[in-house]
Amino acid sequence: MVEKKLESRIKGIDISVSDKNIIVKSSVPLNILSSAVLNGGITKSKYIINHYVPKDYDHQMPEELLLQTAKKFGLDESCVGLMTAVKMENVIVENFESGEFKLTVIVTGGTTNSIQVGQQIEDEMKKNGTINIILITNANLNLSAMVTTSQVITEAKTMALLNLDIRSQYGGYATGTTTDSIIIACQEEGPKIKYAGTATMIGSKIGNLIKIAVKKAIIKRENKNSDRDIIIRLEERGIKITDLIETAMELYIPHPGIETKEKARISLEKNLNKFLKDPNVAILLMSAFRIQEDGEQGLIPMISKENFVKDPVYIVADEILGMAISNYIAGTRGIFEFYRFDSKKPGIIKKMGVFIDDIIGGLLAGVSSLIYSEGD
Repeated sequence: MVEKKLESRIKGIDISVSDKNIIVKSSVPLNILSSAVLNGGITKSKYIINHYVPKDYDHQMPEELLLQTAKKFGLDESCVGLMTAVKMENVIVENFESGEFKLTVIVTGGTTNSIQVGQQIEDEMKKNGTINIILITNANLNLSAMVTTSQVITEAKTMALLNLDIRSQYGGYATGTTTDSIIIACQEEGPKIKYAGTATMIGSKIGNLIKIAVKKAIIKRENKNSDRDIIIRLEERGIKITDLIETAMELYIPHPGIETKEKARISLEKNLNKFLKDPNVAILLMSAFRIQEDGEQGLIPMISKENFVKDPVYIVADEILGMAISNYIAGTRGIFEFYRFDSKKPGIIKKMGVFIDDIIGGLLAGVSSLIYSEGD
């Protein structure tokens, strides 16, 4: 990748990107608050670097590596530095200006190391992924406003992840990754800002700009559009097509036209792929996912989360959804097949939540019913 310049509308700010580095140079010292690897905390510097490292980087001496890299490009020891395994070609830069203040946001984003705040890491996470956010402004934010800005940035990043339905590796929504970093860099000559929360003009604009940039960065690097295929959404929730086929096969009965398990698997896969491309099937599946998550959080009226997970007998909406999807796929035959799946709960279904087991059971019942009717 040939070095190129990235746009900033802030006077005195120069941004360049190459194969392994994004380098910010300022004509004047910047007041910086950051969670950076190199010179994190509160400091002043004319230089910021975001350095690419390979996925197998051992992280033994990150500060030394960043310092050596900074010196290589003529940046002094005050340089504030980040690291990422996201290739620099995936960088996103967004700008905003409104009269007295200007903003530049630089984001590199990967979510392979995603997690929900408060979740416990049960084993060493082998995947690399981080969301690095650099905010530069000509506004002279005081320390309190800078701290508030870090809060706004974090909230905006989380909203971007929610808007894209990014999942934690440990289940549920992701609120970030385990290694996210933020840099807030302010010029002293600009308009003085005492407050920068979400109720302020600058806080609102920062929040919107961060959301836009983070979403673009994740989509650019990982192709995780908000309307991505339902098969991908299933896989993100630990549900693979191969597992669905094997689950349906547990209830397989030889029938004319599908006399062998091999024929049955081929027909199941064909019908699964066909109906998982149907937006109505996707809507029913996503509805069950949302209800499951709301129920586990205690957000459903008149039923506590403790009761929800016990699948009480007076809750029948889960079976109604299961029958709906089986009926949509295969009509009355699908509903009768759903009764069989619901009572036996084969394969991965028995491990699923209150609404997920029935919607997946209904999906498999519908396509399973079809393979028998096709064989007639």
